Amino acid sequence: MQIKKYLRYTLIPVLTAVIVGCGYQLRGTTGGTLASTGLFLSSSSPYGEFEKQLTRRLKLQNANLTEDTSKAEWHLEIIELVESEQGVSRDQTGRANETELTVKLLYKLTQLSNSSQLSPESEVQNLFELAYSTSYKSDYLNPIGNRNQLIQARSWAYEQLVTQLLRRVNAKVKS
Repeated sequence: MQIKKYLRYTLIPVLTAVIVGCGYQLRGTTGGTLASTGLFLSSSSPYGEFEKQLTRRLKLQNANLTEDTSKAEWHLEIIELVESEQGVSRDQTGRANETELTVKLLYKLTQLSNSSQLSPESEVQNLFELAYSTSYKSDYLNPIGNRNQLIQARSWAYEQLVTQLLRRVNAKVKS
């Protein structure tokens, strides 16, 4: 009787820990490759919200951001960031009830160590595009609430684009 009781009290926490542990996996740090590589970041709007989020995330990954291209091994150029809004659903008055925000990012990532060997064809191959869409509720009777919803949706979309961009940059720098 004592053995069953002891076994039950030890087996339940062990099984619980095993089941909970199956849901988690150790992830490698993605900042390791950028920390050892010089990266020059340029944009037409260096103080924009997207650029601020990108710079913050690069610093969190201990990326070696350089001030000029002479010290950098890679050049990440944000060429264009375009937002578009479209009404997804309508209410009984015909006004947009739900709005979809789509953000498209066009960027170029070039390795500066062999930039003298780049041909015009390879310049075009270095252009990449990312896009992210999210939707938010609209209320034409509450313009301040609409503005806040748009700001939150835009911030979320930027965060997702930064995550996608850093994955691609890390993969490119590793290869």
